[in-house]
Amino acid sequence: MHRETTRPLFILLTNDDGVAAPGIQALAEALGQLPDVRLAIVAPLTNRTGVGTQLHFGPITTLPQAPVAGVPAWAVDGSPGDAVSIGIQGLFRDAPPDLVCSGVNQGLNLGRIAIHSGTVGAALRAALLGVPALAVSAQSTREPRLEDFAEAAQLAQRLLAGWLAGGDLPIAAADGTILSLNVPRGYNGRVRWTRQGERYFRLEQYRRDPDGVTFHPVLALDSLEPHAPEALAEPEDTDVGALARGSATLTPLRAELFSTDVYARLPAGTEFDLPALVPMPPETEDPISLPPGAEVRAD
Repeated sequence: MHRETTRPLFILLTNDDGVAAPGIQALAEALGQLPDVRLAIVAPLTNRTGVGTQLHFGPITTLPQAPVAGVPAWAVDGSPGDAVSIGIQGLFRDAPPDLVCSGVNQGLNLGRIAIHSGTVGAALRAALLGVPALAVSAQSTREPRLEDFAEAAQLAQRLLAGWLAGGDLPIAAADGTILSLNVPRGYNGRVRWTRQGERYFRLEQYRRDPDGVTFHPVLALDSLEPHAPEALAEPEDTDVGALARGSATLTPLRAELFSTDVYARLPAGTEFDLPALVPMPPETEDPISLPPGAEVRAD
């Protein structure tokens, strides 16, 4: 992102832990220290951890909240992706943000688990809407306090200050790319550019309640420990391996799901014939299938 303007940099803050979560307060306090910056918060009304890039296509209630660390805030009764969409395409449609910062998330978003992250999903949604984005995640306790997020929030602030002083951010929404920053407890003072690691949490089973219809996920707790031997076994140039050794990690991620390497290994030729077996139904006046509740603009 390259800016040539005299107006303040407009940063939209969001998260997946909810508008009242301490992580977003820590981020607002830290980024509020940047010179010539305007902040606004648009975040989910409640905790929406693990929803990834989920979007709703029906009406979404959005309510103004008391300022968070002096920053005007709105709560969205929807997903992090909904919050970003409403911020960019609704509340601030006439003057959209220059940057979206999502976090600070309660918990790390490393390796393949990032695909489920609402924090990362919000940042990806911003990039798809043409706005550069940074996702920030921190290793935290089960009952997090504001101070648990201070290091990650301050590190995000220092990185942004350095990039903005140079006139450029190392992310371009035109590429559909975001940056994911992960900060461990006991951060060792080093930030590493990394590729995405392989590690994934182990969901051992879903335990059934006596009522026969309620199921509870059972996680292997050691699979969530970022400094476990299996994490240290990953290469140091991955987010998993570098963080296991105490470094904060910066990883470029994209919304694109296409597998270039698998495509290159497919059989020669770009098409093959398989005769149709089911006749196409006749066209109707509305051949487009819309999500329930979605409206269509009348041109």
